Parts: sequence; structure tokens; C-alpha cells
Amino acid sequence: MMMGRLAASYVSQRAPHLVLLAAMLCVALSGCGNDGAEGGKEDPSVTKTFEKGPVKMTVTVADSEITIADRIELTIEVVAD
Repeated sequence: MMMGRLAASYVSQRAPHLVLLAAMLCVALSGCGNDGAEGGKEDPSVTKTFEKGPVKMTVTVADSEITIADRIELTIEVVAD
């Protein structure tokens, strides 16, 4: 029980950093182009996982290619052991 509170405290203290990291990831991914050399990839999403200590964060962007006018679906999942 105490470990859950400590993990929640750790995540809440780091939340601004995680949001900034997610925003930087979105900007970085929007600039990356795909020339279609990979063939028929079924899942167009991009997923990055970061781990530090007992916390694991997974950021997923629904589309691998977007323009500046597109809306994106960004999923941030944080798991603390």
C-alpha cells in the first residue's frame, strides 16, 4: 500500500516533465517521413517506451504520418511498480 502511494507521489511530481516529453515526442514524430519502403504495415501507430526506476511510460501516437493541420490521438500510459 505504501509503495503505491510513493509511486503515485513520484509520478505526480514528474507529470510536467512527462507532458513536456510527450509534446517533444509529437513534434519529433511529425517531422519524420515515411517513403513507403516498409511495405504494407498494418499498424500505423508509433509507440515509444521509457523506463526509469520503478516507472514505465509508454507514449503512443495513432498515426505515423501527420501534417500540421491534423489532429492526433496521443495515448500516455504510466505504470509504477
